[in-house]
Amino acid sequence: ILFFVFRTKILPTPESKISEVKDINRVLGNCIEQRAIDAIRLVGIGGGYTEPENNFEKTEFGRVSYGLKNNRNMLISLSKLENEISDYIKFALPFCINEENYVGLTITKQDPDVETKINQDTVEVSANLPLSIIKDDKTVTLDKGYEIEISVRLGRILDITNQIIEKQKVSGDSVPLTFLSKFETETSFSYYDDNIILYVIFDEQSELEEIKYSFLFLAELEESEEE
Repeated sequence: ILFFVFRTKILPTPESKISEVKDINRVLGNCIEQRAIDAIRLVGIGGGYTEPENNFEKTEFGRVSYGLKNNRNMLISLSKLENEISDYIKFALPFCINEENYVGLTITKQDPDVETKINQDTVEVSANLPLSIIKDDKTVTLDKGYEIEISVRLGRILDITNQIIEKQKVSGDSVPLTFLSKFETETSFSYYDDNIILYVIFDEQSELEEIKYSFLFLAELEESEEE
């Protein structure tokens, strides 16, 4: 299983005479990449949220959101999931550059800009943290975008999760084992309590740092609608 991260070539800052700029570019690019990986991992554990705040239970894995509750599909939408990833990265970006590591520089950070696009087989992140860097009488402005593509099949996994939830709605208090076996991903489940199932979707074709990607969600059981 391969894990690919692609990043646009870092171009030298125009007419830059501040030697530390190259290192700042490198540190920022690596940090954006890592924060994107962290965000994608967290939304998998949290059922679509980096830190669930509503409709969740505390499990051995941490807070996991409901995908099915009161016989309603509660799964996060694709657009909200993209925003969840973007917001996490946006919050973390200003901490990527530690001014104490660059003695003699005055670094001013502007508001970061992050956009996430979830495809069937990849997650694309576009991020920018504008910086103004001053050293002695020289000033450099860094205002470039970083493009990162991570090979996690999050769009496909979200589609599978929705299908499982809709099937569970009509299966009621039984687990649709035959239905689960039709997907190319592996799905396991355990009982959180007598009325709640914890589903875990594993995708052999998606890895983060050599660890198979997992997406978790909870399903509250109801009496079956099937006759």
